[in-house]
Amino acid sequence: VVFNPAYPSVLGKHIWCACVESGLRVQQVQNRFGDIATNMVDVFEKRGDIILDNVCRTAGEQKYVGKGYPHGDINLRGARNGPDVEAWCGKFKVESVSESQAIFRLFPDAIFPAFDQRQNQMRRYDVVSLSMEP
Repeated sequence: VVFNPAYPSVLGKHIWCACVESGLRVQQVQNRFGDIATNMVDVFEKRGDIILDNVCRTAGEQKYVGKGYPHGDINLRGARNGPDVEAWCGKFKVESVSESQAIFRLFPDAIFPAFDQRQNQMRRYDVVSLSMEP
């Protein structure tokens, strides 16, 4: 089996996940991911998958922050991990993740990072409980 981490579909998913997980400083894009990465970041920005974080801009550092949770949709073997589980904060649906990701990320007392589309910023939610019943 040959795996090419610079293949655009793999590289794009890696960049998007990096932006969601911890943010990606603008000056790191090309250094970490190569020449094609700058074009991929432009595409993600136009699609609305990543944005420049306003908090970092005011601190003099520009950082890309990703929306959503692309990790649940990335599987190099092409299989899904089961039905979606919805994460809620009051009456606001925060995100949908696969069942296996819900077990891994939404256990009680976990901190769940997600993009708040209403406020256009990353937020961290404290998980109170996990119920995967319909």
